Amino acid sequence: MGRYPPEAYQQLFPPGQGVRGRPLLLEENADHYRAEPHFFEWWYFDVAFPDGGWLVAIFHSALFNMGDHRPTLDLRYYPPGGPPTVAIGRFSRQAYRTDPSHFRIHIGDSWVIEKEGAYHLHLSQPPLEAELTFFPRLPGWRVGTGHLFADLSSGQFFDWVVPVPHARVKGWLRVDGTSRQVTGMGYHDHNWGNLYLPSAFQGWLWGRVWGNKWTVIFGDLVAPDGRGRVTPLLIGCHNQVWEMRQGFWLRDEGDGAPHLILEMAGGTGPTLSLSLARPMESVRFAALRPWLVPMRRWAEPLFYLSQPVPGLGRVAGALLGDGDYRRWPARGTLRIAGKSVTVQGVVERMAFSAEDRWWVHSLRD
Repeated sequence: MGRYPPEAYQQLFPPGQGVRGRPLLLEENADHYRAEPHFFEWWYFDVAFPDGGWLVAIFHSALFNMGDHRPTLDLRYYPPGGPPTVAIGRFSRQAYRTDPSHFRIHIGDSWVIEKEGAYHLHLSQPPLEAELTFFPRLPGWRVGTGHLFADLSSGQFFDWVVPVPHARVKGWLRVDGTSRQVTGMGYHDHNWGNLYLPSAFQGWLWGRVWGNKWTVIFGDLVAPDGRGRVTPLLIGCHNQVWEMRQGFWLRDEGDGAPHLILEMAGGTGPTLSLSLARPMESVRFAALRPWLVPMRRWAEPLFYLSQPVPGLGRVAGALLGDGDYRRWPARGTLRIAGKSVTVQGVVERMAFSAEDRWWVHSLRD
């Protein structure tokens, strides 16, 4: 099956062990930093605004696509119908602080803290600034063991928890010096691991949608040879969360614009039909060829330095290896409990190699 055994892709629900997910413990959302060569960690937050705009805020203790372990703050505002505003700050390890007594992540002048069940974000990376409070509508959840991937022989892993599946958000947002009060629907998850992700996955598709009282969160992660697959799925309603252990299948039935169909394995259970609008953003990043991974400390900076130079960026990507990230607004229908619910949300694709033609590459521009 390539570098990793099939069992490494079965550790979310290990066969024969009867592991079930559960409400998340606060300490499971804490800092897990390790001074290991391929360690990465991020806390992801996003907010959907009523006008169709989005804000994404990611606190990285260490990037998955840069091996220098510099803490990074990545802020992106997607206005409705316009180009995104991006603010990225990279910092020294001394600018990264956590508090072991309660959940708090501090990078530079920005921070997030959990207090009395709500998450408070202070974001300051010009031209983007914000003060936001996330009021959860669903409990935090650890799906199964939390291990999207775990190779027991090497100790390499990739973990995921969802502290805030769905939240009401309020606060203010400042873009290029212009401030406004905002409300919206929010989400927060947390990933960390100690392996070079492109070595274990060719990519993934992730999405979250909501409508009426329902929330659906799904992921479809695929091994490099396509035979290993991990499909976490959460459904929330009325302050309860359920995980669907039997997995699901995704297919693209778009004729022109992409159209995703999510069906439960075995043909029973809820289904989700989503139409994807024009991508909000497409980003290329370093996803090195295997023989270059031991030299990532110089190969990754070379990739990023080459990107602004016309023509050179594509050449560097072809030689060193590159990946592609895209994000779409989504609308559609959730069929569940005998009802059809109109939903909206977001879908993202992470492809670690343009050479891998797995099904999700059919999602068109």
